Amino acid sequence: MMFNKYNRYAKLFPALLTFIPALVLLLLSNNTEMMFIVNVIMRMTVGVAIVWFFAFINRLLGKAIFQTLFFKNENEMPTTNFLLPSDTTLSPSMKKAIRDKLKNDFNIDLPSARDEAKNIDKSRKQIIYAVSQMRNSTRGNELLLQHNYEYGFIRNLLGGSIVAFLVCIFNLYFFRNININTTGFNLSLGLGISYLLLLLLSKPLTEMLGRNYAKVLFEQYLHH
Repeated sequence: MMFNKYNRYAKLFPALLTFIPALVLLLLSNNTEMMFIVNVIMRMTVGVAIVWFFAFINRLLGKAIFQTLFFKNENEMPTTNFLLPSDTTLSPSMKKAIRDKLKNDFNIDLPSARDEAKNIDKSRKQIIYAVSQMRNSTRGNELLLQHNYEYGFIRNLLGGSIVAFLVCIFNLYFFRNININTTGFNLSLGLGISYLLLLLLSKPLTEMLGRNYAKVLFEQYLHH
């Protein structure tokens, strides 16, 4: 299970990409103690543990910061917003089809316009529960899994980019003032800019992937 497709695609790959600045620091430092650390990492399986630690931190930060910040967890995810009566993203006919199928499959009623106006929080919770049933009924769908991998990859990469960017800042100071190394400085500068750009684009990236996932979920559920 550790190396299943989701763990590789959504956890391991972002961890490797955000581990690069730390690797640059270790490999390009002329400090004897640093080189000893590199040798230990390269020769022992602790290197794998470090990468998986990065994967854990990436996921923790991605969920705690970006998913909570942009989507209030599930309360404002596209899968929730699209099914609100006031939202016009989906066509009326598609909303009706989803409503009818949920009623038929699970005896779940989506909130009406009156329900939404009366209590928006309760309406969102009703939708979140309905969406969870849709997910359960389409579990294993390859198209949905692919979108889930993509969302997990970006969310975890963004979480790891926070740590990676901070390591790059340290590297710039280290290679400029403590252990002067032009290659290390330039690599850290380029990497730092890349992670910063990712962080600046975090909102449109997560929103785009969230919208895509929601539309595919509804389509696959209706054809399930």
